[in-house]
Amino acid sequence: MITMNRLITIIVCILCIFKAQAQTRNPEIRHDVPLDSIRLSDPAILADQKTKMYYMTGTGGMMWRSHDLKLWEGPFRVTEFDKDSWMGPNPMIWAAELHQTGDGWYYYFATFTNREVKIDTVRGNVIERRACQVLRSDNPMGPYRTFGDATYLPAYRPTLDGTLWRDTDGKPYMVFCGEWLQNWNGTIEKIELKLDFRGTVGEPKILFRASDSPWSREKDSDGNITWNKVTDGPWLFRTGTGRLGMLWTSWVFGDYTQGVAYSESGTLDGPWIQEPNPITPPNFGHSMLFQRFDGQWMMSIHSHSNDHRGRTVRIPHLFEVDLSGDKLIVNTDNYEVDVFKTKSGKVVKFHALMHSSIRIEYDGKEIEIDPCAKLRERTVDYTAMPKADYLFVTHEHFDHYDSTTIALLTKEQTQLIMNKRCVDMYGSGTVMVNGQSKMFNDIKVEAVPAYNTTEGHLQFHPKGRDNGYILTLDGLRIYIAGDTEDIPEMENIKDIDIAFLPCNQPFTMTPEQLVRAAKVIKPKVLFPYHYGHSTIPQQLQSEGIDVRIRHYE
Repeated sequence: MITMNRLITIIVCILCIFKAQAQTRNPEIRHDVPLDSIRLSDPAILADQKTKMYYMTGTGGMMWRSHDLKLWEGPFRVTEFDKDSWMGPNPMIWAAELHQTGDGWYYYFATFTNREVKIDTVRGNVIERRACQVLRSDNPMGPYRTFGDATYLPAYRPTLDGTLWRDTDGKPYMVFCGEWLQNWNGTIEKIELKLDFRGTVGEPKILFRASDSPWSREKDSDGNITWNKVTDGPWLFRTGTGRLGMLWTSWVFGDYTQGVAYSESGTLDGPWIQEPNPITPPNFGHSMLFQRFDGQWMMSIHSHSNDHRGRTVRIPHLFEVDLSGDKLIVNTDNYEVDVFKTKSGKVVKFHALMHSSIRIEYDGKEIEIDPCAKLRERTVDYTAMPKADYLFVTHEHFDHYDSTTIALLTKEQTQLIMNKRCVDMYGSGTVMVNGQSKMFNDIKVEAVPAYNTTEGHLQFHPKGRDNGYILTLDGLRIYIAGDTEDIPEMENIKDIDIAFLPCNQPFTMTPEQLVRAAKVIKPKVLFPYHYGHSTIPQQLQSEGIDVRIRHYE
């Protein structure tokens, strides 16, 4: 049986191999790359006022740049090394980040590993020479080179994830991690930097240990649940009330997880009081904070997941944060949300993801409708969302059926409901056909027809193949039409509270057809969705229908 300790050790070794291979290749420069199409661990972003550009680096040490945080250019190699330094000519680079102090230099804090040098062996783990160091350049695009002392931290210790903080005494400090592979109880420490960052002063001081965490979890060699021994990615910040906080990351069993601690003294010396719960969703970690050019505070973070082949995938993400109060608040859902209540007062939330993709929260359950991660230039980050309890697919077209996203959202208990073609393609799930009604726990589901009626369009959605769905949640009736025109069967759809009707010819309805369908169904609230270049009709407001336009294009 593989213990969690052994599993984490294996993961670290595998990541080292892949990182070493990836970091020796010459990168191909790509242009207009969406953020969620980049694969990057530990993303750190500098908003440079001088160039009005955003610069992003991280593990691997490459540089990406962007005008708007949406489309990026890169990766660029920006570092140069002296073969005679302790790092060697081509070190592995972890968790690089950029800092400015107003002196005209850009400082590159990172962890460097020389795999040719072994410094210790602990419990069978051979530990390579790994430490934090500072490089600098007068240009954000480098080249970044060493400029100060040969070493910043003790050579006999593996240290990582160094970051910069200037404390209330006016002195600069490097805050870093003492790696758990050697001490078996990871630490967060500080060491004073020289004023010009050319080296360090004195000895490191421990601020807190992994064992201080109230939320991290692992099983020890005897199977007992205890704290996790990993400390990763410290990042310091102050709230609007002047409170000093620190983000840092560990694990909750197999989930990479981020927490936050606050200093009672308002200084690095603490004592540090750990918040009882993680601050970001599971499998999001190693973040940093920066301000957009419009002043909004942002969190740059990566998601940690496995693809269908079991390979680790890490994708950078951005969350808005609020620092105005006494605590850091993270907004992890940037989609439009509409809130309704059922007859007994249960809350139902609709998240407008895109096109035909809808996320519904109901009574502690997650419901996904036609989840698709990418449609032309638009993307949805499903790695940031909980697994689905119920997942519905109307039909097999690419903008409704996405097998990779279905697999990502599926857990052992997920109820997967689809038409027959999709079940055949996916290999599992519950088939529902037009006219069928089923109960899934307390949710009533009716499968209704969805098809084309216009000559020349019949082949897009043949009659009898695809589904629409009516979901009844504690009396709240929701009609999700799927890809359909205004068909005669809509006369039988009654007492609808919320309707989602499509509007894009030649595949679904024209605006005129949508108006006719809405007048027949008479929903209390109508969300036009799956719309393209059609003009969304507003005249239904006079019919007593609350028409809500959301980003379902």
